[in-house]
Amino acid sequence: LHYHETGLPEHMPRLRKAFECALHARDSAIDSIADPATRSRKQEEWEQFILDQSNAAKLILSIQDGMPAEQREIAAMASFVASTDSGFSATLTQFGIAPTLFCLRAFMWIALLKSRRADTLIKFSGQPSDRMREFTAATIITGFNRAKREFGNPNIDENEKMRQLEHYKRTYPQALTLIKANTLPEPLATQSAQLLEDIQNIHL
Repeated sequence: LHYHETGLPEHMPRLRKAFECALHARDSAIDSIADPATRSRKQEEWEQFILDQSNAAKLILSIQDGMPAEQREIAAMASFVASTDSGFSATLTQFGIAPTLFCLRAFMWIALLKSRRADTLIKFSGQPSDRMREFTAATIITGFNRAKREFGNPNIDENEKMRQLEHYKRTYPQALTLIKANTLPEPLATQSAQLLEDIQNIHL
C-alpha cells in the first residue's frame, strides 16, 4: 500500500507523514510472524485498516462549506496519529502539540459518546468543536462501512458478528444524535442520515 493509492491529497505533508507512520507502525510485529500465510494475512488486514482510515480522512477533507481543506488537516490526521500507538511524548515529538491534543480529545470524546450515560454527560461537557463533530461523524460512517464488510466475512464467528451488530445499533445512532449530525455540513449530514436508516434495517 502506498499513499498515492489512497486518493489522499499530495499537498499535505503532515497528513502524508501521519499516514506513513501508521502504515508502518506494525511492521516489526508482522515481520516477526513465522508462518508466511499468517504474516501475509495480518499485513493485508492492517493495510485494509489503514485504507479505512484513509476513507475517513478523505470524507473530512471533502466537506463542502467553503473552508480550505488545509484547515481540516489535523482532524484528517487524527486516526493515523492514534494508530502509531507511540505514546504521548513520542507522538508529541513526531507530530507536534496540535495534532496530539486533537487526537487525545477525539478519542476521549468518542469514548464518552459510547457510554450508556452519554446523554447526561454531554449536558455537562457541552458540544465539542465543529472539527471534532466532523471527525466523529466521519469515523462512525467509515466504521459502519467497515462493519458491513466484516459481517460478510465467513472467518468471523457469527456470535461475534451479532455482538458487534448490537453494539453498533446502540452506539452509532446515539453518537450521531448527540453530536447533532443533521446540522453538519455536506456530505456528512446526508451520509449520517443514511447510516441511521441503514443500521435499523441491517440483519445477519
